[in-house]
Amino acid sequence: RQLREIAIDFNDLNPAWHQVICAAEALSMVREESAANAKTRRLRLTVGNGHGLAGIIDEAFRDEGEDKKQIEEDERQIGEYEKGLAPKDRRPTSGRSTWWLSLLQKALPQGPDESEILFFHPAILAAVRAIEEETERGEKVLVFGRFTRPMRALVNLLNARQMLKSIEQNVPWTQSKVHEDEWPAVYAAQKQLGSKVDLNTLDELLAERYRRETRQRAAQRENLLSRIRNGLPANSAGDRSFAILDTIEHKTAPDDSEDNEHHLILLARAMSENTDLSNSSDADLAKTFQGLVEAAADHDSIEEDGADEEQAHDVWEALKRHLKEDYAGQRGGFARLMYGETKPEARRMLQFAFNRPNSFPRVLVAQSLVGREGLNLHESCRIVVLLHPEWNPGVVEQQIGRVDRVNSRWAKELRLAIAAGKKGADLPRIEIRPIIFKGTYDEHNWNVLQKRWDDLRAQLHGDVLPAHVRETEGARGHEAFDEITKVRPDFS
Repeated sequence: RQLREIAIDFNDLNPAWHQVICAAEALSMVREESAANAKTRRLRLTVGNGHGLAGIIDEAFRDEGEDKKQIEEDERQIGEYEKGLAPKDRRPTSGRSTWWLSLLQKALPQGPDESEILFFHPAILAAVRAIEEETERGEKVLVFGRFTRPMRALVNLLNARQMLKSIEQNVPWTQSKVHEDEWPAVYAAQKQLGSKVDLNTLDELLAERYRRETRQRAAQRENLLSRIRNGLPANSAGDRSFAILDTIEHKTAPDDSEDNEHHLILLARAMSENTDLSNSSDADLAKTFQGLVEAAADHDSIEEDGADEEQAHDVWEALKRHLKEDYAGQRGGFARLMYGETKPEARRMLQFAFNRPNSFPRVLVAQSLVGREGLNLHESCRIVVLLHPEWNPGVVEQQIGRVDRVNSRWAKELRLAIAAGKKGADLPRIEIRPIIFKGTYDEHNWNVLQKRWDDLRAQLHGDVLPAHVRETEGARGHEAFDEITKVRPDFS
């Protein structure tokens, strides 16, 4: 593993954001327990859990509906925290938290749309720069955050920037127009990139390119189902897939309605997002099809050793429903969001697509509460960006654990690097990239996390003593530490 900070220099920010950062820094220092104000109570938890200045600032953008699950978790933690306070630790409410929070909100750059402020949020801009640097090298990036609005702003901004770059570089972008809710991100992206794309004719340009790409995809669809069928192995999983293919072929018969023909269009688009239809073998197409079916299927409703006509129909209807939700809207999918309201089936579809090395999304932005457990996102990703670093190393381990798994991209790259004779610093790493406001509470937070991380490794990973002990115990401590380290069991 390698820890690489995404640093934000205070001196690089404009005066408005100077005030915001200073107000957030003051909030991190206020010591009071304001039980009367739910927002300041949550804010104290944000500070206490070490979510950093970005987390404190983003409290102003919390959405009561979309962040419902996060709020419920925060309230649970607040209850546990306050129960554990001794009477002497309970401080009177002075209103200081409320005062600093109101100052922070007043200092936030103003705009007609709240999301427009977020497109120029220093932490989001720093994340965008780091993410694009990695994706341009062919990497996929997993991002963890807490609040839905900042995460959605990051996704929209990444997609808007990628769309403008694609147009300028004349590479495909599967979108026929800019939707109304996407325009603020497009305006921000053009300003940030200095793009020469004429926004007045952007819809026309997208529509023309989409029509051209649609004509190309029509040729690819002609024998898609027969190629999938040819690539399927004649085993039990294949029997289930054959039954589903029969259902699709029935739905897309030549004399069927235009609506049913749309079924094949959806399938082809979903598969083209995950593999190159023109240059893939029949076996690769079959594997992609099976992956889509597996992601969409209700595993309790269909037998592994085959499927009757009714079951096959149900699986295809479920898959079709998810494909409509994901692909019928004709939006760019360079970056995708997974949060508390994302359905389990949609999470499985995102997991499948993110694990494909050459498919969209290239960036998956996940709410920590949702994405840090139960997901395997390791097959094509080795980089984790932390929008809101934690103080609890166990939570960070869960987050990193999404990409640090058996047969991960990192493990494959490591085997290739060793075979090529590479050593030391030249070997690939799993990269953890926290966003840090330099010279602020964030640096203190990050230092505390790393010490706790050392303690965790000493308890669970065979290090015997945490590394920071060596630096705090003087010369004799150095000797004792080195002596113990030398005789410890070596599990490598």
